[in-house]
Amino acid sequence: ACRKWIDIVEDYEDIFPNAEAQALLALSLIGRGDLAPGTEVCTKCWCVHDGDLDDIHDCPHLGNREYYDDDVIEKFAALTLVGDKPTFDPPGCQPFPLLGQTCETPPTLGENAVCAFIYDTNTCEERTSYRMKTYENAWHAKRDGAVITHEGDCGVCSSAQDLAVNMNQTLGPQSALCGANLAPLATDPTNPLAIPKTIACFVGLGFSLDCATLWTYNALNSLAPCIDVCFDTASGQPTVGLPNDPDTCTLNECFQCDENFSGAIFAQYSGRTRRRSGIMTVTLRECESVANIGQDPCAIARRPPTGGKKKKKKKSGGANNGA
Repeated sequence: ACRKWIDIVEDYEDIFPNAEAQALLALSLIGRGDLAPGTEVCTKCWCVHDGDLDDIHDCPHLGNREYYDDDVIEKFAALTLVGDKPTFDPPGCQPFPLLGQTCETPPTLGENAVCAFIYDTNTCEERTSYRMKTYENAWHAKRDGAVITHEGDCGVCSSAQDLAVNMNQTLGPQSALCGANLAPLATDPTNPLAIPKTIACFVGLGFSLDCATLWTYNALNSLAPCIDVCFDTASGQPTVGLPNDPDTCTLNECFQCDENFSGAIFAQYSGRTRRRSGIMTVTLRECESVANIGQDPCAIARRPPTGGKKKKKKKSGGANNGA
């Protein structure tokens, strides 16, 4: 049974006290493609879960996950990274095996690793720069006075600059249009302009150069296996359509194809993905795959208690900034 958008808006009023959250959650449903009020959608929830998709009371709580407005995006975009940032090794390499991988595999601190920002000051109005560091787990990051920005090791897309782009709710269709610049390679693999033009397009969205390069090679890696379900070969334009099936919530063929062929490798090198960063998007994903992390450019790290009686360490329940 499908739900109508207007019913979802009314249900959100009962579940979420914050009016802005109600509006953003509801609007996310009509933001999927060309949906409009009255359109049927697969679930009232912000994610796909094992409960009753027809009952919003079965929907897991949002926690710290959010949609972000322009003010927050602009504040992150204005921050300056000081110190080292992960880069491709060696410079200029590409990471995808289907394309003849030339990059070294990035180092990792393990499955509980988190990437965190260490700001120059705790005063929001005076905050202009930050350092970035991978920690073994959330507890170590907080102990160091760092603010967790995503699950997993830091990578080439972990900067605040790249975070700001990932927060943009129009990134999906914009990135598809950038990827369309690679379509000529399907018929002319020697085309010298397709890759530089695509990288420039992603840089134009605001990504750092290394991150834009990764997005480009991700699209190129998925081009051959996914072109039939992602592009109109006659026009060279993307034909991805709605990200989720309106009845079952499953990813459309194009998104699923890209996930299968490129998703894991992209995350390994990027560090940041929207799901690892707790960023809500118009594409529905499994609830447990979206990190319970909030992004706040004014966040202050909350250090765990120290001193006194030594307590037995507890396993971290996730990378939650508390922001």
